[in-house]
Amino acid sequence: MALEISYLDKRLRDICRKEAVAKRLYPESVVLELRTRLDDIEAADCFDDLPGIYDVVSHSPPGELVMYLVDSYYMRFCQVDLEPELTEEGFVDWPNVRRIKLMEIYKND
Repeated sequence: MALEISYLDKRLRDICRKEAVAKRLYPESVVLELRTRLDDIEAADCFDDLPGIYDVVSHSPPGELVMYLVDSYYMRFCQVDLEPELTEEGFVDWPNVRRIKLMEIYKND
């Protein structure tokens, strides 16, 4: 079962799904990498299929992770499984997460 992506709002969904919208807001290199990362996520069955392209920022539910794009741009996600699997310690079990929400695309200067 592939990972599912939802979006914080319509604006973020349009940026990710409509190249013309993304190109008005971000440099070409960011737009290309954004599309690549989204394709990677949509092709993955779980986070174990995405080694090295994300960093977990918070293990506590609902959990948070970031993915580097390019030129200091990042995407920030949280998990949105209705009943997320947790580790024995009570943390989000990221390899078993199936639904994530894109919260923002930002530049970290």
